[in-house]
Amino acid sequence: MNEEGSWTTDGQKYGAPNIPPPWTFTIKAKNDANDTQPLSTTWGTTAEKKTLEDLFSKLGSCSSDKKIPIILGEFGVKRGTDPYVREAASRVAWMTAVAKAATTRGIVPVLWDTGSEISRADGAFSTELQQVWTNLK
Repeated sequence: MNEEGSWTTDGQKYGAPNIPPPWTFTIKAKNDANDTQPLSTTWGTTAEKKTLEDLFSKLGSCSSDKKIPIILGEFGVKRGTDPYVREAASRVAWMTAVAKAATTRGIVPVLWDTGSEISRADGAFSTELQQVWTNLK
C-alpha cells in the first residue's frame, strides 16, 4: 500500500482497514501498572455503539466519495484469559454490530480468528460466532 491507498494487480484501488475500536475491548491482553487505558471485558454502551456507527459512517462515505470498495481486513474479539475474560454477550454484540455496520454500507467484513471462533478440527463455530450469524440473518 502506498500513500494513495491499496492497489490490486489490475491497478484498481480499494481500502482495507483492520479491527475497529475499542482496542481495550477487542485485543488488549492485560492491564499494566499506571495503565491509562484499562482493558474492558464488556462492550455495548450507547456511547460505544455511537462511536462504532460514526466510524463506519466515515468509512462508508469514503467508499462512496472516492468510488473505492472497502474490505474490513479483519475484525474479532479475543476471549481473554482470567482475570480479563470478555463477557460472551459483549463479544456477540460487538461482532454483530461490526458486521451489520459494515455490510449495510457495502463494506466486506473478514473475521479474524486464531482458532477460538472456528474449530480447526471440524470447522464448528463457537457459540458466540453462531449467535452472530443468527443475528445477521
